[in-house]
Amino acid sequence: FVVERPGQIWVTTASGVVQSTPFLDIRSQVRDNATEQGLLGLAFHPDYAQNGYFYVNYITGTNATKRTRISRFSRDPQDSSRADISSELILLEISQPYNNHNAGDLNFGPDGYLYASLGDGGSGGDPDNYAQNRLSLLGKILRLDVDQGTPYGIPADNPFVNDPSTRDEIWSLGWRNPWRFSFDRGTGDMWIADVGQDQYEEVSFEAAGSPGGLNYGWRCLEGDQTYNSSGCGTVHLYTGPIFSYLHNSVSTGKSITGGYVYRGEDFPPLQGHYVLGDYKSGNFWTVFPDGSGGWGSTFQGNLLGVDECSTFGEDAEGELYVAAYGSGHIYRVTDANTALDPTQTRTALRVYPHPLRESATIDLPGAGQEVFSLHLYDLQGRRLRHHSGLSGHAFTLHRAGLKTGLYVLEVQGHLGTRQVMKLRVQ
Repeated sequence: FVVERPGQIWVTTASGVVQSTPFLDIRSQVRDNATEQGLLGLAFHPDYAQNGYFYVNYITGTNATKRTRISRFSRDPQDSSRADISSELILLEISQPYNNHNAGDLNFGPDGYLYASLGDGGSGGDPDNYAQNRLSLLGKILRLDVDQGTPYGIPADNPFVNDPSTRDEIWSLGWRNPWRFSFDRGTGDMWIADVGQDQYEEVSFEAAGSPGGLNYGWRCLEGDQTYNSSGCGTVHLYTGPIFSYLHNSVSTGKSITGGYVYRGEDFPPLQGHYVLGDYKSGNFWTVFPDGSGGWGSTFQGNLLGVDECSTFGEDAEGELYVAAYGSGHIYRVTDANTALDPTQTRTALRVYPHPLRESATIDLPGAGQEVFSLHLYDLQGRRLRHHSGLSGHAFTLHRAGLKTGLYVLEVQGHLGTRQVMKLRVQ
């Protein structure tokens, strides 16, 4: 599914063929007069296959009445390739004082609740200090129960429930323009990319199981530096980013676009790495745990051909895509050093018994004609096992200290054969 800012959603096949008619067309309702306005976010209900519900975040109204609208639509019961345009249920509307910083992302968390990001209302420097105003929904990430209430409910464990000084919908505050955030499908951790003002573009991390209620600092702080200290508390009250880069047009960038933690199978060394880019510069990075309780990062290069990377996508297999707003192209994210040849026929490895408990036999492809190496990675991309010089028909892998969970198994032959699968240990 591909969202276009003027107000259409299109369906594409795995090979990139676009369906001839849009899945949804609400151009008549969408305001996209300014660059940061339009149809901005899409999320499918966890039970979409059964109930057909999906949710959109868009700007609507005139210049005088412009506002964010979060709505639910239903799939057409007669045609699963189309939405029912008449099914719109408006969940929430928030007035927007300026044309920019609308944020706009929507995601269902592993808890089944709908999370929505809202920018600080725009202009520059958050002149009305909305991000720190707990009675405003601007500059916040919200958490809504779309399965209860009319038109939505408040989760009982939202951090500010029954606090009269703070809106119940608020999950976290202190955001400038969290245009894109995502949940790690492997761990449930939340990753948020917040577009900077003059100094820093930043990535923040919230571990799965967090009780919420964190204040990420804007406008008091930009990155970990003071921006506007008026009315602010001490620095320890705010949660800083785990990664940031300088806001300076070409050499680093000026507008961060958050992505996803890679959980696909085709590029094992990317496992557990969060992929992000910059809309202005074409730079891309990965961020990952450094193994010592901190964070590492790798500059992946400048891809100016990816003209204005506006958003990332994740498919059912965990493979990633990036949209180039300037050219209208969608690219698949690959690791140039480890990519599987797309023309190569891949046959699933045969591992038995699977899941692995004490040991498992791995059938080596090629019937003894090739020498293989075997690599086992955890979901953070760390290589845990390496066996080389393997020949014959099979290899026995012993558990020996592997914890219960999911791993990535890679078998590579000296003649170019390469096979990858997810290995479950119980």
